[in-house]
Amino acid sequence: MRSTVNLRRRVRRDSVYDARAVERRSIAPMKVDVAVIGAGIAGAAIAAELSRDRSVILIEAESQPGYHSTGRSVAILDRAYGNSNVQALTAASLAPLRLLQAEVGGAPFLLTRGVMHVASALQGHALVRFHERVTGSGQHVEYHNGQFARSKVPLLRTGYVTACVYDPGAAEIDVAALLAGLLRQFRTRGGDLRLSTPIDSLAFQGKCWQLHSATSTIEAHIVINAAGAWADSVVMHAGGRALGLTPMRRTVCTVPVASAPERAEWPFVVDIDEAFYFKQEAGQLLVSPADETPVPPSDAWPEDVDWHLQSRGLRPFATSPSLRSVAVGPGCAHFSRTELPRSGPTPPCLGSSGAQGLAVMASRRRSERLLVSPC
Repeated sequence: MRSTVNLRRRVRRDSVYDARAVERRSIAPMKVDVAVIGAGIAGAAIAAELSRDRSVILIEAESQPGYHSTGRSVAILDRAYGNSNVQALTAASLAPLRLLQAEVGGAPFLLTRGVMHVASALQGHALVRFHERVTGSGQHVEYHNGQFARSKVPLLRTGYVTACVYDPGAAEIDVAALLAGLLRQFRTRGGDLRLSTPIDSLAFQGKCWQLHSATSTIEAHIVINAAGAWADSVVMHAGGRALGLTPMRRTVCTVPVASAPERAEWPFVVDIDEAFYFKQEAGQLLVSPADETPVPPSDAWPEDVDWHLQSRGLRPFATSPSLRSVAVGPGCAHFSRTELPRSGPTPPCLGSSGAQGLAVMASRRRSERLLVSPC
């Protein structure tokens, strides 16, 4: 009797799925110029730019945009950070950010805060080389001693930080406000945002790509892969070869500090070797050991080892707060093997492009380069 009931349930369930499949096939596919997979900051930026003169659909598997890495970002616009390629992208981002702000309004995207790269006595040579490289590229930064660093952030332990490089023009990015502004611009230009729409299959047929979800079929001349930690999965789903992107979990904790101002007055502080970074926020510190733990694409959650890593991020403080009061929240970012942004046509000529990392505020010229016709 039990097997008969199970069989009936299975038949009934299968018949529902079959009906959905028939319904999906019977509905005429939606046709667009460009389909962007992933509504994080990269996907939203590319979709908003391309929707200026093209029909664009932005597809997100989650129930809200920016759910994973974008929603857990500690974002600073620091023109001294990274190699020459990253610095050039950062510098080129300023004008588009200001234009976007003027167009869509809303909360400010950029909040002047300043960034201070700090070094202990053992890291002095690394800091000097960093200062020479940054000033040699034309950036304006200031070299100071440890006393200056403690005047900016009194919580720093005497004797630990012996020198610093300070960039007074760096700014904090309000990621939520920026993402909202990009999506507002995208919708104003006629873009179509689809949430809770995971793509079941992706294939190039005839003269366009066909993307199938549980409820619809989309035909697009160009597909842009901005799926973040899932970017390689999308490529392989389409029959391509993995790009070599590795999802990484990073741990961030909040630490209550009585002496921290309520307003953002302290600069963002980064260890010259990136062993930790922290920023003051609403009477507390947001601290990270800058860890990068390889993980499968997932909704990242803290593990026991993350608590141990936090001790590395608390070394520079005169009084280390109790870790028992710490709230740990890791995010899941993604990197190429070179830890550089990856963008361009996906081999072998799948007509799909990666829009990862610092391709966030790509210029119009860069966006045009991403428009790769299928082979």
